[in-house]
Amino acid sequence: MRYISSPDFHRDGAERIGILLVNSGTPASPEPADVRKFLEGLLGDPRVVELPRALWLPILYGFILPFRPRRSARKYRKIWSKLGAPLLALSQQLRTELSGTLAQRMLAPLSIELAMMYGGDPTVPQALARLRESGAQLVSPASASQQAEKPLLPFWCDERTNERGRVLHLRHAEVPRSLQ
Repeated sequence: MRYISSPDFHRDGAERIGILLVNSGTPASPEPADVRKFLEGLLGDPRVVELPRALWLPILYGFILPFRPRRSARKYRKIWSKLGAPLLALSQQLRTELSGTLAQRMLAPLSIELAMMYGGDPTVPQALARLRESGAQLVSPASASQQAEKPLLPFWCDERTNERGRVLHLRHAEVPRSLQ
């Protein structure tokens, strides 16, 4: 990891608690191009589809991505609301309610951000940048300290379970490539 200097960082204040909620993602819109981008990211991740790449990529690019986005876009249009995709809207509601509940129970400052692994905003780098700007110094799910990263991915895959093993140093490290 590469060091990123942070001259505005001071250790004399209370540690800010940083929580990064990570969900699988959703298309940016119910249009076929956005659905294709989402499906390409999700299904193209070797931690989601654990088949040999030489077998899987021809299936993905030859049979799934040319046809599935248009059909899926029709289905997304049926469930899309003024707030956007249901998964994003519900995840944002969870973030808001969790922030309110924890703010009442915590003694230290708290920042909670939501990120989507694939598809539309907010992306993991954007959420990490907001945590960094808020003063959170570390997001660490394995630590007993006051930082956490909580994957919300609704299925089992290596991507979901590996999230718990990551330590994201917000002040002194680049965003891991696997999270970009």
